[in-house]
Amino acid sequence: MALSPIESLKAGIAELLSRYERLSRENAELKREVEGAHEDLAEKQTKIEDLKKRIDRLQLDLAFSNATPDRAEAKRKVSKMLKQIDQCIALLDD
Repeated sequence: MALSPIESLKAGIAELLSRYERLSRENAELKREVEGAHEDLAEKQTKIEDLKKRIDRLQLDLAFSNATPDRAEAKRKVSKMLKQIDQCIALLDD
């Protein structure tokens, strides 16, 4: 038996409402995931900045410690470490 036009319209509207509700739930879930990803990214960027500062302090400590009596040698070591840090940062940026 065929559905009347009104019944067919009601069924179509019910289907559309069902899809709308499902898509709304999916959208909300995706928004939560994006927000979480943004928070993770911010945390990682903060950690990277903290590590950069720590590296800088350690390099200065090493450069001017008694372990390296020669200033030229200390400067060479710091320069080498900076190059290594730049390479690490470049890898993180990729």
